[in-house]
Amino acid sequence: MGARDSQPPPEEGPEAPDSPAAVQIRQRLTSYRFPQSHRLTRKAELTSVLRRGKRVRTRFLEIRAMPSPLAHPRAGLIIAKGRRRAVDRNRIKRKIREAVRLYLLPVLGRVDFVIRTRDEIYGASDDEFRADLSEAIGQLIEATESAR
Repeated sequence: MGARDSQPPPEEGPEAPDSPAAVQIRQRLTSYRFPQSHRLTRKAELTSVLRRGKRVRTRFLEIRAMPSPLAHPRAGLIIAKGRRRAVDRNRIKRKIREAVRLYLLPVLGRVDFVIRTRDEIYGASDDEFRADLSEAIGQLIEATESAR
């Protein structure tokens, strides 16, 4: 089987490029993304929030927040290396990104915030992490509402 034997993509059915199922799956995947417009990516933006933002601290996390110049919230992540493997850091990053996307972005108004992990997070169980994150979210919402 070579390039000559390859067949063009089907024009009908679920594999068709614009079939309802393919479009629906594509929309579903993109709706679960953490949009670029809601991220703090530039060093100057992160530094500004870290220096001037109001601090919320828990056992595993430190969050700094300040009013955003945009009409929506933006988040930045700083994951402590702590002599850990990249696999461990990426797992923590995914958990935090998911929590930010699901729980923080929908409830916060015009706020820029940076979440910095502490080394202790690597020893935390999933239940401990969720409880700590829930506490941090509650404190952050209080802090941002009192600043308004």
